[in-house]
Amino acid sequence: MTLSEVLDTYITDFAFTGVYIYSDDFVYVKAIIKSLDNQEVNHTIMLRWYAGEWGQYMIPTIVPSHCVISEPKRKVLALSPDGAIHVATSQGFSWEYLDTQEDGPNSLRAVLEIKEISNSVYAVGMGRQVYKRTAQNTWVRWDNGIRGNRNIDSIGGFKSIDGYSENELYAVGFKGEIWRFDGIIWRLLDSPTNIKLEKVKCVSPDSTFICGGNGIFIKGNMDLWTVIEQDVINSTLWGIEYFKGKVYMADNSSIYTFDGKKIEKVDTRLGENLTTSYLHANDNFLWSVGERNILIYDGYEWKKVF
Repeated sequence: MTLSEVLDTYITDFAFTGVYIYSDDFVYVKAIIKSLDNQEVNHTIMLRWYAGEWGQYMIPTIVPSHCVISEPKRKVLALSPDGAIHVATSQGFSWEYLDTQEDGPNSLRAVLEIKEISNSVYAVGMGRQVYKRTAQNTWVRWDNGIRGNRNIDSIGGFKSIDGYSENELYAVGFKGEIWRFDGIIWRLLDSPTNIKLEKVKCVSPDSTFICGGNGIFIKGNMDLWTVIEQDVINSTLWGIEYFKGKVYMADNSSIYTFDGKKIEKVDTRLGENLTTSYLHANDNFLWSVGERNILIYDGYEWKKVF
């Protein structure tokens, strides 16, 4: 089916909200129906792209983040803010739960991102929560150095996590906070900003990139972080990816690149008034998803899927 056929009667009443590439042939794009969202009906449409054909299934909750793992077959993990995780496989649907204890995720301590790093899956969110999936339907707190730390402001949270291995993770979020996990303990690093940080992308051991509000773009690692000065972007950067030697970033209406020296706006040659926000890449393709548009880049040409 085409995407228009899948969306059917909601063709003018939807918004794309994220993308995850599992393989060249399998990509998962999530969306919401705006009229239901306006009525505060919790839901997410998971759109599955398989070699050019589209399918979909409905999830009865908000999904701020999703990822796809192999265990050993394909498994889609869709994170709900309250810590419930919708699991989709070829055999059907099930649920996992991060933490059902009283001090676990809830409406006031929402979890915001789920990500696979070095064959392990992590989830982070408000209250600087960090969880690690150690087995199927088994999640443990992974917040040594954070939980119970009286030297930090109790009001805070993580928007994003990434890493090079289980012994080198970075988490970023509110008030410009940057944290590093060394395999034993999390430590708050000196940050060059107090602006909210939206995404972190680990590219190489000496090059970690962070983006966020007001066009903030930071490069660094360990204890040394530098704001890349630029006058191209002043809006919030929601997405960041590394693809074929360049860092790509996106706000709500444009995609940008950083080649190690300067930031430039990308000319997709697809016309004006495109929507962007969310990026994901593998070795062969970069996908961009905005409220109304889906773009694919192979390193040579941008194509508009929707």
